[in-house]
Amino acid sequence: MKRWRKALPILVILGVVGVFFVPSVLNYQLPHAETQELKTRKIVRTIMIDAYLQPLDILRFSFDQPVVVSEYFVKKGRSVGRNIPLFQLSKEMGIPKNVNEQASSWKLREREIILEMDRLIAAEGALRIELNQLAQALEKKTSQLKEKEELFALGLVSEQELIAARSEREAQWQRIKLAEEEQELNEENRTTRMEVLRSELDQIRNELEIVDTLVAGFYLDEEGNAYSQQSGFILNKNAENERIPSKQSVLELAMIDDFRRLEMIGLVAVEDLEYMDIGMQLQIDTDTENRPFHLEITEISQLVEEGLVEVTMELVEEPEGKFAIGTTYTGRIETVLTEEDTYAIPFSAIVEEDFHEGEMVSIYYLEKVEGTFYNQYFVRQLRVKTKAIGDREVLVQIESDLVDLDTVVIITNPGYKIYQGARVLP
Repeated sequence: MKRWRKALPILVILGVVGVFFVPSVLNYQLPHAETQELKTRKIVRTIMIDAYLQPLDILRFSFDQPVVVSEYFVKKGRSVGRNIPLFQLSKEMGIPKNVNEQASSWKLREREIILEMDRLIAAEGALRIELNQLAQALEKKTSQLKEKEELFALGLVSEQELIAARSEREAQWQRIKLAEEEQELNEENRTTRMEVLRSELDQIRNELEIVDTLVAGFYLDEEGNAYSQQSGFILNKNAENERIPSKQSVLELAMIDDFRRLEMIGLVAVEDLEYMDIGMQLQIDTDTENRPFHLEITEISQLVEEGLVEVTMELVEEPEGKFAIGTTYTGRIETVLTEEDTYAIPFSAIVEEDFHEGEMVSIYYLEKVEGTFYNQYFVRQLRVKTKAIGDREVLVQIESDLVDLDTVVIITNPGYKIYQGARVLP
């Protein structure tokens, strides 16, 4: 009996060890599940973009005759102000004269063409009115003839009056026939004339586009020196001491005295277009000192080339620091994504390796089973629908009455040891 009393404490200790220590050793061999609570929050998607700045307004200086530039006074990329000498033309090729007079002559002819086109349109309308009036008169003569015929049948009018009514009705019908033939002939002539006038008008306006640029952009003195009438910077210039054909640019001046005279052209991947809309304001962060560019999307191209689409944006704030026209900036556009009744989960929480927006996918959550001496944790599966995909997280919609979504803890490291029904350690 004494021996049992001595052995009893040892047996109790062994029992306690068996109840608590042995399960702990066994639990130590279970895989560890990394977890996090479900969170309702916005996620971020970064769109990569290659973009460059270009001026909205470019003055391309050219002449309506061949010229030779003996010397340029400005360098490409240099900023210039008003009344700054730009270049000097060689007198050997002749200095263009009467640029303003030529523009005035074309503008006068432009007004003459527009007036003639208006007269042709008005004449067509007047003839239609005349035809309508003749038709009404014919209807009246027809009615009068019918009345005369009825009265003649009753013996109330003479045969001479009936014959006169028929003659008047026939004469009116002949007038309408002649008017319709005249309208058909005039319509053919008018259509031909309108085509000729439109062609001439297009040609004049093309010429005016060049000449107006000359008049607005600079002026020439008697020595052939060209002076700027606009501020900006030199975008391109032609060669010195070489013949420059007529209407070919001698010099291009980008008018960017204000950031609003700039636009940014960028290329983005087709799959990113769903996160971009016309009128959307955004900022492009770059790896240069000029970040960020604050922009608004004004146009999205419908043309896809090599999986990329061109996006046109205007600046809504002045860029910080220096910037270069034509230089390509590799940047990032961060868009914030949000959906109602969704939860943000990391990519790693989704069981499937490949998934897309709008698809059903699987995630695991941790189920706790309380025991007398220790608790056990099991992996359970939920089917969810992806609503938006960010850089590192996904917005998912969960429709399930099986769990309390406010308290559920999801597993973020599913794998071959962590699967549906597996026992794990939290």
